[in-house]
Amino acid sequence: MTEAAAKRSEPLSPENRARAYERAKQGTLVRAAATVFIWIFAFGAYLAGVIQEKHITGIGLSVLFLLFINLPSLMIYRRAANLKTFEFVTYLFNLIEVIGYTAVIYFLGGIKALYLSPIYAILISYLGVMAPPRFPFLVAAFSSLALGTTALLEYLGVLPSFDLHHTPPYPLWNQGAIILAVSATFFVVAFLTSTVTRQVRRSREQLRYQYTMLSEKTRQLRQTEQELRKIKEELENRVEERTAELQQAVARLRDEIQERVKAEEELRKNEARFRRIVESSPLPMGLINPEGGVEYVNPQFTETFGFTAATVPSLAEWFRSSSRPASSLADLFQRWRTVMEETAPALFSPVVFEADLTCKDGSVRTVEIRGAPMGERILTVFNDLTERKAAEEERRRLEGQLREVQKLESLGILAGGIAHDFNNLLLAILGNADLALLSLPNPSPARAYLEDIVRASKRAADLCQQMLAYSGKGQFQVGLYDLSEIVRDIAQMIEVSISKKAVLRYVFPQDLPPVKVDATQMQQVIMNLITNASEALGDQEGQITVSTGVQHCDQAYLAHSCAPNDLPPGLYVYLEVSDTGCGMDQETQQRIFDPFFTTKFTGRGLGLAAVLGIVRGHGGAIQVYSEPGKGTRFKVLLPAQEGKGLPLTSSAPDLEDFKGGGTILLVDDDLLICQVGGTMLEQLGFQVLTAHNGSEGLKVFRERMEEIRCVILDLTMPGLDGDETFRRLHRLNPHVPVILSSGYNEQEVYRKFNGAGPAGFLQKPYTLAALKEVLARVLQEDPRPV
Repeated sequence: MTEAAAKRSEPLSPENRARAYERAKQGTLVRAAATVFIWIFAFGAYLAGVIQEKHITGIGLSVLFLLFINLPSLMIYRRAANLKTFEFVTYLFNLIEVIGYTAVIYFLGGIKALYLSPIYAILISYLGVMAPPRFPFLVAAFSSLALGTTALLEYLGVLPSFDLHHTPPYPLWNQGAIILAVSATFFVVAFLTSTVTRQVRRSREQLRYQYTMLSEKTRQLRQTEQELRKIKEELENRVEERTAELQQAVARLRDEIQERVKAEEELRKNEARFRRIVESSPLPMGLINPEGGVEYVNPQFTETFGFTAATVPSLAEWFRSSSRPASSLADLFQRWRTVMEETAPALFSPVVFEADLTCKDGSVRTVEIRGAPMGERILTVFNDLTERKAAEEERRRLEGQLREVQKLESLGILAGGIAHDFNNLLLAILGNADLALLSLPNPSPARAYLEDIVRASKRAADLCQQMLAYSGKGQFQVGLYDLSEIVRDIAQMIEVSISKKAVLRYVFPQDLPPVKVDATQMQQVIMNLITNASEALGDQEGQITVSTGVQHCDQAYLAHSCAPNDLPPGLYVYLEVSDTGCGMDQETQQRIFDPFFTTKFTGRGLGLAAVLGIVRGHGGAIQVYSEPGKGTRFKVLLPAQEGKGLPLTSSAPDLEDFKGGGTILLVDDDLLICQVGGTMLEQLGFQVLTAHNGSEGLKVFRERMEEIRCVILDLTMPGLDGDETFRRLHRLNPHVPVILSSGYNEQEVYRKFNGAGPAGFLQKPYTLAALKEVLARVLQEDPRPV
C-alpha cells in the first residue's frame, strides 16, 4: 500500500470529517438543483407541445430517481470514516447519476437528443475540479458506455424509440461515429479539467507552503521573544538582588567605616558587572532620569536607532512620534513618582506599550517598550517588532490576494459561460424578429411588438457583452491608440451624461505613448468611471477630473492593484478619474467590483465589474483610492507600447448597392441558428446549404465545392469543432472565404489561428444588418464570379 493510499484509509478528524460532509452536501444540493432545472426545462417543452406525455412521464421518473438517490448518499457520507470511503461513495453515486442522465436523454430522443450531452460534460468538469484526477476519466468512460449501450439497445429494438420527430433511425455506423465523437469530447473535458485543476492545486500548495514558511518564521520570532523575556526577567532578578545587597551595605557603613569602604568597592564591581551585562544585551536599553533625560544607552540602542546618549532627543520629544506616546509616557512617570514618594518600589510593576519610533536616519521602527525602576532612574528596554509585524502583514496580504484571485476566476468562468450560451439563444430571437419585421406591412399592429422584442434582445445582448467583459473575454478589436484621444472623442457624450452641478476638468500631457486597446471598450470604461464619479457627487456641487499620463510601475506597486494578473514591471500609461464626492469606506471598496453591487436603491448592471473585466482583458490593472467625505480616484494602468496611435475614425463599407448571390454553406450545431441564419441569408439573396456539425459540413463542402461562394462556421461545436473544421476546409480549398461565428470575442477567436486566419468574424447574436455588412466586406474582396 502506497503512502497516499494509506493516508486515505486513515480515520478523519471530526473537523475534517465535518468539512468533507459539508462539501459533499453542497455538491448534492447543486446536482439536485440542476436536476430540477432539467425537469423544468422538459416540462416547459411539454407545455409548448415539443414533447409528448410519454416523454415527460419518463423524464419525471428519471428526475425522481436522481433526486431520491441524494438521500442515501448523504446518509452514507455522514457515516464515512475516512477519505477512501468518501471517494468510493462519490464515485458510486456519480455512476448512478450517469444512469439517470442517460435516461433523461433517452426519453428526449436518445441518439437524436445528444444536444443534452453537455450534462455529462458538466458532471465530468465538476469531478475534475472537486475529485481526484482519475475520477473524471472513469466517469467519462462510464458515460460513454451508458450512452452507447442505450443507443445500441434502441437500435436493436430492445428499447422503444422516443424520437421527438419520428424520423428513421440513423445507420449503425453513423450512431457509432456520433457516440465516439461524444465520448472523445468527454475525455477531452476530463483531461482539460483535470489538467487545469492540477495546476490550480499545485499553485495552491505553493501558496500554502509560503504561508507555512511565514508561520514558521513567526513562531521562531515569538520563541526568540520569549527567550529575551527570560533574559530580561533574570536581569531584573539580579538587579533586585544587588539592590538588596547595597541596602545591607549601607546599613553596615553606619557602624563601620571600613565596611563602608568595602561596600563601595563592591558596589563599583557590581556596577561594572551590570554595565557589561547591559552592553552585551541583544536588546536596546537606556537609563532615564526623573526629568525624562536619557543618561545612558547601550551599544545595541545606538546600532538600532542611530542615537548615542549625547545625541538622542529628550524622551518626551522622541516619543511624540509614537501612535500613543502621551498617555503611556505620562503613566510611566506618574507611577514612578508615586512609588518613590511612598518608598515602596516593590509595588511598582513594569509599564509595557508599543510605539513607532523614528530613527536618526529617518526610518521608523515598531518597538515594544518596557520601563522598570532602577534606583532613582528608569531602565527602559526596547524590543524591535518591525520584522515580525512586516511578516504578519505580508501573510495577510498573500491570503487576501489568494482569495481575490479565486473569486475572480470563479465569477469570470461563470459569467463567460452564461453569456456565451445566451448569445446563441439571442441570435435565434433577434434573427427571427428581424425577419418577421421585413415580412410585415408598415401599418401592421404586430410591428410595435416585434420592435420591442428586437430592443429587448439587443439590451440582453449588451448585458451578455458586459458579462463577457467581466470574464475578460469581451469583444475586443485592438489597435494602437492615444488614450487622450479616446477621451477627447467622447468628450461631448461625457458632458451631457454627468450632473449639471459637476465641473469637468481634463488634464492631458503631450507625446503620450500609445496603448494596445479596443477603443470602443475603453470608451465604455471611461463612461462607466465618469458616471460613477457623477453619481458620487449626487446633488452636491463638485469637480470631476479626467487625466492621462505615463509612469514606471514596479512589482510592489502593481501587486497592490485590482486584478494584477502578474503584470511585469515597466512603463504604463494611466487613465485617472477622480471626484470630490462622498468617497467610500474600506468595506465598500472591497465590493465595488462585484457584479451588480451598488450603493443605490436600484442596480445599474455590471458597472465597475465590467470595467474590471475589460481592463483585465487588455492586460491592465486598476488602482482605487478613496476616503469617506474626501472623494474617490480610479487609476487604470495599461502597458505602454512603441509606435504611433491610430486615428479613431473608420470607414464602413457601402451596403446600398450590395446584393447577395451564389451559395453560402452555414455550419452550426444549433438547429435554431441554422434555421434563422438560413432564412436571413435567403432574405439577402443567397442560396443556403446547412450542416449541423463539422463532419457534415466537410462532407457538403466536398460534394458542392464548386458552387459554394462562402462558408459561415460556428466555432464551438461538439465533435469536430470550428477550429479543426476551418483548417480542413482551408486544405480542401484555400480560396473559399470562411467567416467564423461565436459568442466569444474576436480577439479570443483569432488567438487560436496561426498563419492563415478566417476572412471575417460574426459576433453572436448578430442582426440581419450585421450579417449583410460582414458578407459585403468579405465577398467584395473575393475576386471569384457569382
